[in-house]
Amino acid sequence: MTTTLSSISTTPLPWPNQRELPETTRPLPAGTTVISADSHWLETGEFIDRMPAKYRDRAPRGVFNERGFHMEIDGETTDNPAMPSEMIEGRSGMWDAGIRVEEISREGVDQEILFPQRMLGVIRNKDFDYIQACMDAYNEMLA
Repeated sequence: MTTTLSSISTTPLPWPNQRELPETTRPLPAGTTVISADSHWLETGEFIDRMPAKYRDRAPRGVFNERGFHMEIDGETTDNPAMPSEMIEGRSGMWDAGIRVEEISREGVDQEILFPQRMLGVIRNKDFDYIQACMDAYNEMLA
């Protein structure tokens, strides 16, 4: 039985790790660059080392449990009710850069703008400097 993910649509969709990625064969005009403007990356702990020393102990941490993958800050999860915690079961390209490059290349995508998946919950923190440090570390990791 195929597990499905149903969002706003009433048509069930297969989970991302069960979807086939077809080769893109449509011709594009010469010099065209295809940019995905709303892609997401499932954070790994790699950005923690890029946090300023004064925030490193409070850096967001990935936590795996029976309910899926969560991001914790100061012992509290940053879960968003609209975003299923089971997203960890997505495609490996969600957190592995080498696989991701292969997958987007097959889809005909040349570049991406990558937004965080779980770390978006950081913006609920009341310390603006901490939020900025988290986002700077995330962006440096992706660069």
